[in-house]
Amino acid sequence: MRCLVLADELRRRGVATLFVCRNHHGNLGERIQERGHGIELLTASTAPVNGPEQEMPPHAAWLGVSWEQDCAETEHVLCAYGKWDWLVVDHYALDARWESHMKTLTRCVFVIDDLADRPHECNLLLDQSYCGEYQDRYRELVPAHCQCLVGVSHVLLRPEFVEARRMMARRHDAVQRIMVNFGGVDQPGATEKALRVVRHVVPDSVAVDVIAGSLNPRLKQIKALCDSGDNIRLHIDCQQMAVLMCQADLAIGCGGVTALERAYLGLVSLVTSNAVNQDQAVADMAQRGMIIPYRDEVDLGRQLKTILASTLPTVVDAVNNGTNQIVDLMMNKSKCGMRPPQSSDGVVHA
Repeated sequence: MRCLVLADELRRRGVATLFVCRNHHGNLGERIQERGHGIELLTASTAPVNGPEQEMPPHAAWLGVSWEQDCAETEHVLCAYGKWDWLVVDHYALDARWESHMKTLTRCVFVIDDLADRPHECNLLLDQSYCGEYQDRYRELVPAHCQCLVGVSHVLLRPEFVEARRMMARRHDAVQRIMVNFGGVDQPGATEKALRVVRHVVPDSVAVDVIAGSLNPRLKQIKALCDSGDNIRLHIDCQQMAVLMCQADLAIGCGGVTALERAYLGLVSLVTSNAVNQDQAVADMAQRGMIIPYRDEVDLGRQLKTILASTLPTVVDAVNNGTNQIVDLMMNKSKCGMRPPQSSDGVVHA
């Protein structure tokens, strides 16, 4: 999703874009095409990824194949298009070895990461998670010439969130509407767990919007819970996230980009970590006062009761929209030589 935000802005400025994804279950290939971007789907694989443990990235299994195979297949796709201006890499299983090989096909390499657990070979690196005192966390992981953008001053926000913040009305002092959202797939089943707590704790006078993806493995159970309460509405594959965030007084969800979007709109959020890459950011954001963390369903119920019985707290305003700044850097000739569209070649690849 964060790559889509970046690609949308590049395309708006006349840049041609191509996504290279592996055809895993739950991939967003159709959504990428609907947004007007090219896409090449590499064949999915269920074979185990083997190799010396000390030589494999921490999340090597998430790639589905070895990094060498992925590198060869990606190179085969990219070579068909000629020379690229930028290659944007956003995958926890890829590191400097993959990037070093692929940089021969492109003028510049841009890495998006938030784990800081492996070396990179790149010109630009973005970590838009809240990193607390870890502004230098990539110092030993990237080359000296790499420009690092770290922290919530550089968040890739969709235009609808920027517009929503500009037009947003003042929220209620007490909770009248709650938003529940744990991402599109939510493999751990946090949506259902949170919804059970909401059904038990929240009075029927409070409206509840539940947002879930059509690929959520517990969608049937979520639908049943939503149908059991007249005050609950289920939104599947929601296309109006910013609108619902503005209407809500309180959100329940996980870390990641959505937590930053909620903070940007000043929405008080009860947040839990739904994946290993969210752990540190959730802890940092809680310490800063950007979110209210919760551990489990019991803790969520306790926190909900407290908030429902009191005046809503204020969210620390720390998130800034970094989309235009990042695209400006990419388009700036003095940085890496990206060209504007030329009649001689028709498009600029990114």
